[in-house]
Amino acid sequence: MNYLRWYDKDPVIKDFMSALERLDEETINLLAQDFIQTMMEDEYISTDGAIKSLIQNIPPGYNRWYDENYDLHSCLEVLKSLPPEHQRRIIEKFRESMYQLIATLYYGTEEDEQKQ
Repeated sequence: MNYLRWYDKDPVIKDFMSALERLDEETINLLAQDFIQTMMEDEYISTDGAIKSLIQNIPPGYNRWYDENYDLHSCLEVLKSLPPEHQRRIIEKFRESMYQLIATLYYGTEEDEQKQ
């Protein structure tokens, strides 16, 4: 049986999720906080709507890879509740900050290089 996850339907979202899944726990923790901020700054997402989505989408067993991190789980549950075009918009906004954070964590900043 071929199981299709909610994010497998869109190649942009699928690639984003695949990139997240390969990250270490510390990076995911940092990204999850940034992801929450990105989502709450979006004019389409209301805080009440996000909370309602979380309450309505409590998973029965927390078995998915992203359920291990509550912040990431929360972000993805809210993202999952949005229409596809808004999911993509949020991901496109967040992807740039995700890459910047990863680059900073692994390669440092220009300021770090200047200090050396």
